[in-house]
Amino acid sequence: MSRRLPAVVLVLAVLFGTGVHTAVADPVSDKQAQAKRIATERERLTQRAEQLNERSKQASDELATLEQQLAASNDALDTQRAVVGSLQQRLATLAVNSYVRGDDTGGLAGLVAADGANEAGLRRGYAPVVLGDQTDVLDQLRAAHQDIGQATREIDTRLARQRQLVTAIAADRAEIERTQARLTTLARTVNRELADAVAAEQARQEAAAEAAAAARQKAEEAKQAAAARQRAEQARVAENAARLTAARAPASAATASGTGGRTRPNGPAPPAVDGAPTEPPLPIPPTSPAAAIAVAEALRQLGKPYVFGTNGPDTFDCSGLTQWAWARAGVGMPHYTVSQYNAFPHVGLDQLQPGDLVFFNVDLGHMGMYIGNGTIVQAPRTGDVVKISPLRGRNVVGAVRPG
Repeated sequence: MSRRLPAVVLVLAVLFGTGVHTAVADPVSDKQAQAKRIATERERLTQRAEQLNERSKQASDELATLEQQLAASNDALDTQRAVVGSLQQRLATLAVNSYVRGDDTGGLAGLVAADGANEAGLRRGYAPVVLGDQTDVLDQLRAAHQDIGQATREIDTRLARQRQLVTAIAADRAEIERTQARLTTLARTVNRELADAVAAEQARQEAAAEAAAAARQKAEEAKQAAAARQRAEQARVAENAARLTAARAPASAATASGTGGRTRPNGPAPPAVDGAPTEPPLPIPPTSPAAAIAVAEALRQLGKPYVFGTNGPDTFDCSGLTQWAWARAGVGMPHYTVSQYNAFPHVGLDQLQPGDLVFFNVDLGHMGMYIGNGTIVQAPRTGDVVKISPLRGRNVVGAVRPG
């Protein structure tokens, strides 16, 4: 959301809260309804982007684990290959010994060249002489080949899974980028329509103010003209009365005239008001030293942009902000929201302390850090920045305490 949008919304709230006539405000109401529908769609897309972001981080964690398993399988495969090489060398030595001793059937090498088909002959004729009490080398060779085959199949399976993960991550990233593009377009539309509504309402009110001023001026002029006529009439009546009195009584006549003024009640004038007092910020309640460090670090990030999949120092997503802040307090945690939820002891919502991690929505798709006084610090969504928000009214599903 654009940074100037809250100011536009505030202007609209002021304009529409001053008793605008319904018939005049209908076009603005239509624009408000359109903006509300766009904002609803934008919120839906933002939640979808957050879900995809979490899926992408989870797939990345799985991919890292799979790569470790692949490395272990490759090590096991190398070990089995070394075993096979050693057995083959032993077989070659036995074959030479068999030949030197006069094996007219082709020696032990002939026995091992045909998938163990002559193994029975080896056991009857040459095994007692050549091998003696040693382990059956042919059995070991077949077992080693089977182990290599099993390891190879496991590696192929893991490689297929790795390719699926890479494809899934790429698809998620692409969908997130498309969603972000739609969010940007919708945010611009909201700003434009709200700005147009503000401009239209301001123009209407300016015209109404000018018309009202002209009407007041005309009414004042009419009032002054009526007052002048009234004063002239009163003067004429007073003059006639004076003439009659002078004619009836030569005594001095006193002419009383009223001011028509009104007495202002006594009392001190009300004091001038320069503006509503500014309330001091609420203090953060006492908490643990580590939590105090985490809260202070999170608050130092206020105003930095939300970018999905990032954990500082210049941009953050919701879980990246909490991971960064608690790392400065010496507490490590994974990036994925669900992993953070499962990594620490759960606390009741009536026992929240500053530094606790608070999770929203049934899929744990969003989170923030509680900082006290019913507020959280959070990285809300694409287009927004790290900020302080009220906890009240949100779909809180749980909280954990890292330290």
